[in-house]
Amino acid sequence: MPRHVGMKDILKMREQKISQYQQAIALSKNHIERISKHRSTEVLTYESADEDCKRAIDFVDKRFPESNVKSVTIYVSDHSYLERLGYRGIGGFFSRVMKVIVIPDSLEFKKSRSYKKTWGTIRAKIEFDEVVAHELLHYVSDTKGASSSPQVEEEFAYGNSYPYLKAKGYSDKEIIKNNFLPYLISAVDKRTISIRVLNENGYSIKDFAIKSPESQKRIMNKLDEEIFRRCKSAAEDMGLEIIRLHSGEVEEAPAAEDRARKKFDMLDL
Repeated sequence: MPRHVGMKDILKMREQKISQYQQAIALSKNHIERISKHRSTEVLTYESADEDCKRAIDFVDKRFPESNVKSVTIYVSDHSYLERLGYRGIGGFFSRVMKVIVIPDSLEFKKSRSYKKTWGTIRAKIEFDEVVAHELLHYVSDTKGASSSPQVEEEFAYGNSYPYLKAKGYSDKEIIKNNFLPYLISAVDKRTISIRVLNENGYSIKDFAIKSPESQKRIMNKLDEEIFRRCKSAAEDMGLEIIRLHSGEVEEAPAAEDRARKKFDMLDL
């Protein structure tokens, strides 16, 4: 018979969760402190920002004037140093613990050689000012004080950045492919899609579960392209829904030469 879970067990689990949370906070504080003191780190302020970043900051400030985004501390740090701290392949992040933004000084990353025809083809192409706008929107969400899921937080940032991206002259298709898709492909329900594809190809979950790991791997490799195609389609639909919800207003478009600037490949925001 299963052991009865009593109050003592519940309190112990609660203490473990609190301990893990405190450790995560301490680690975050330690990382931000190290980043801020690193010799290569620069602080990006509104006054020191170039015209592109000023435009991004102005956009978020105008959209959410009560959030005072022009006062947010933005650290621009050496990308290789951030990787050594464990922030590999990121385009930037907002620290909820320290209320600061960190962006690597380079948004160019090595391309993955795995799944060349499927998952490896999903790569963001985004410019520095677009990262600034996105992370500032995470800051805005945090200032509102509402606790929500990571998916809701990301959809808030992506959705509210849509008018800014649209104003740069990007089509909806470009925005979904280059800005939204790397996140959305990670947010789709891959398990449900995979089960559906397995069933359609004659593999019930019960039968699949009792197969050897080698057999399971062979089956999944065989069905990988179909699973990827379905997941990508579902992710694109999510992107269209985000756009539908945030397509009401478009800011004045930047100068045409902005579109000619170099774009950077990155794995994720």
